[in-house]
Amino acid sequence: MLLFAACQVATVGPDGGPTDRDQPKPPRPAPGLDVGVDLGSLGATPDEASVDVAVVAGEPISTAALLTRLMHRESRLVFDTVDRLVSARLALAESERLGILLDPGTVDASMTEAVSALEAGIGLEGTELDRWLMENLGLDPTRYFQVLRDEVVEELLAERAMRAFTLASERCELSVILSETQEESAALRARLDAGESFADLAREHSTDPSYEDGGRLPPILRNEMAPLARLAFHTEVGSLAGPVEQKDGWLLLRIDGRPSPVVGPWSVVGPAVEADLALTPIQDPEYWQWRAAMGRRYLIDLGPLLDLTGEPRLAQ
Repeated sequence: MLLFAACQVATVGPDGGPTDRDQPKPPRPAPGLDVGVDLGSLGATPDEASVDVAVVAGEPISTAALLTRLMHRESRLVFDTVDRLVSARLALAESERLGILLDPGTVDASMTEAVSALEAGIGLEGTELDRWLMENLGLDPTRYFQVLRDEVVEELLAERAMRAFTLASERCELSVILSETQEESAALRARLDAGESFADLAREHSTDPSYEDGGRLPPILRNEMAPLARLAFHTEVGSLAGPVEQKDGWLLLRIDGRPSPVVGPWSVVGPAVEADLALTPIQDPEYWQWRAAMGRRYLIDLGPLLDLTGEPRLAQ
């Protein structure tokens, strides 16, 4: 997940914003934030007027031909790349709506980390890295680092847009223990009722990846269609629920909290978001909850890609 700064300060509703599909205004860079990113052309080619990738024997090879060949040979790569661009553009729209601003020092520090990670991955640094980019990837180093900086900014803004959405939503903080059988789950529930530590039992017995953190999950948002969300929001804070059968096994959960939504302009929301991100990074469940909500808020149309590659549009 990679992702921008916005020009206007907006408020966040209790559910993270309007539920209809508002159309975002054209993206604009934030005033006073010189991070070297042209947000309006994010993901575009250097010359947007060009539709050809090569000319051979006087005949052009078009962008559509390139995408069509890629679609037939590497369709998953094409769709995954487009999906990342869609997520980036959604984060841009949210960043503008919320009025998110980035500290240039944070951008510089993240860029340094990204370059260091790249150097460590290939075992090169400095001018050697520039030569490696040219000789192994066929890329201009100056252009490469410009695009890398764009992606760093995208990442930082995406994190803030996602966490702002989470903090503005009705949510439950909870911990879980996942067991393979109902009998094992029931035995663990008896031990919890007898006063044993939830976190200790999660670390020792849970098969969910959260066991390393004592069973603690990212906040779950209110969603009447999701069984786990219904159970979480109908269980009192501090109480246990389960065993409940899930597709991966049997679940015990404890409701750790139900915080009040954080709403207001970015001057109010921003510090809370930054503090929360410093404690807990974005995790996959939080991303997918945000992405689903953004798909309801903004219109997403992949029809142009299908048209370029000659694939049929699916019926609505």
